[in-house]
Amino acid sequence: MPGIVRIGTYLPRHRLSAATQGWPHASSRAVAYHDQDSLTLAIEASRRCLMGFDLDKVDAVFFVSTSSPFLEKLSSAFLAAGLGLRSDVLALDIAGSPAGLGAALEAGLGMIASNRARYVLIASGDCRDAMPFSSIEALSSDTGGAVLLGRQGVIAELEGSSFLTLPILDTWQLRHERYLKDTEERFIQEKGYLSALPKAMEGLLQKMGAGVHDFAYAGIAQPDPRRLGQAAKALGLGQKGLLGERLYKELGYLGCSTPAFLLEEALQTMTSGERALLLGYGDGAFAIALKAAQGLEKARPKNASWLFRDVAHYTDILKWKEHVLYAPRARRPSLDPSSPISLFRERQQNLALVGVRCKGCGYPQYPAQRLCTRCRGTDFAPEPFAEKRATLFTYSLDTLGPTPDPPLIVCFIDFEGGGRMQCLMTDADPKELNIGMPLEMTFRRLFVADGIPNYFWKCTPMREGKS
Repeated sequence: MPGIVRIGTYLPRHRLSAATQGWPHASSRAVAYHDQDSLTLAIEASRRCLMGFDLDKVDAVFFVSTSSPFLEKLSSAFLAAGLGLRSDVLALDIAGSPAGLGAALEAGLGMIASNRARYVLIASGDCRDAMPFSSIEALSSDTGGAVLLGRQGVIAELEGSSFLTLPILDTWQLRHERYLKDTEERFIQEKGYLSALPKAMEGLLQKMGAGVHDFAYAGIAQPDPRRLGQAAKALGLGQKGLLGERLYKELGYLGCSTPAFLLEEALQTMTSGERALLLGYGDGAFAIALKAAQGLEKARPKNASWLFRDVAHYTDILKWKEHVLYAPRARRPSLDPSSPISLFRERQQNLALVGVRCKGCGYPQYPAQRLCTRCRGTDFAPEPFAEKRATLFTYSLDTLGPTPDPPLIVCFIDFEGGGRMQCLMTDADPKELNIGMPLEMTFRRLFVADGIPNYFWKCTPMREGKS
């Protein structure tokens, strides 16, 4: 039976909390860095989901987000390129609703069941456009999630689903408006999720001929984490087996990625044969039934790293998210826009971080060379560098560089197995830099000039563990 094969989640390294000066809310929230957006978050989650997997087996990729960096452009095409997937995959964007991941699961499973795809990757990322000091800002975190569907190596079977569509103006954003809007809280609660979620769940249980007692766990992806207990009560669910309590308490609502985090938590806890309910809200609701497969215990998903760095001051976030204009530290000419033609020509090198390996001496090199820097040979094979570990060879700090969070860290790194690259470092404290320190690569947005985004790879200190 088709089902979930793998899950990956990603949390940005930075956090807003009580330690952040000027943060106007009592909550703590994960926040994207100035060089991250919903696409880069989705790629990082997908890399964790696909680690060690044969990428040539992925036949379709869906990008789910309410905050895609493009209004007219397939973000899933950039997602596929950044992951190094085949160019003949089906790429699809699902936008407009935080419940989009439920629809993506339904569509992906349909493709696999009808033998139109072997594996389908669903990647989500959200950096919701919340107005500063608003309740949406207080409740929302920036995160990424990814789910791989297939027939082989299934760790959870999807037994059934039910959907409800509800044209309700609860939270919305018009095309030419900068920020999300929401209406009266009680209206959203009573006419929105406390009305839609029970109907979707009832429809699922009727289809399956099952009851709430047949499920050991339940995860509710809904936009107001403060109402989790109230939503569970309305659904007839007890506190036992209720997923997401720590998630909502420490991170709040994760937008389109919320179901992925709840699925990950369920599959870290369930045993073979146990069932779980996944419920989601957004312009209606969805309910999905899961059953843990026999191979789950040997292939449980790993947690995203919960090790954060607290943002020093709230004004830093206002600059990172371009809520305010600010004077740069140095007067310099504006950044020249990248050429769309050169970006297309070098898409494999820039988006997938593919260099070359000399067929004569075996030495890997990035970027691609015409002559091998070691043996002067001219015969090369493609060599991907994105998943390689590296160490810091040398670096410099540019305190006047074009960045909203100076200093700009420019460095040379040495890859394991050979190869040296000049790049920028991100998510790093200059006081903690040491020559030889371990690094990994991360997909980021370098800059946007004249409306043209430039995505590339940076290095970042290794980030392991869970706080």
